Amino acid sequence: MQYLEQLEVRWGRERIHQAIQPLFIGDGEEPGDLPITVLNASVNDPELWQHLTDEERERLYLAFMELQYDLSELATDLHRANEPDLGGFELTTP
Repeated sequence: MQYLEQLEVRWGRERIHQAIQPLFIGDGEEPGDLPITVLNASVNDPELWQHLTDEERERLYLAFMELQYDLSELATDLHRANEPDLGGFELTTP
């Protein structure tokens, strides 16, 4: 994510990568609602969040959304995985 490079230089790579992690605040109001997620930076790193410009916050949000999308795609793909067919091998003992 090249658009995070300036923030990584300014704040440190580890801190920025922690800041874009999703933080699950709680469940929705009704059963079956999706969990409510927020940017980790907005809750766990208020110093960072307060010093960011609107444009920098937008960059963090875009990275956060990409991360959320990637994780959901991975979860979906794991459920669709098919075990390989081993071609009907039979175990025999000598």
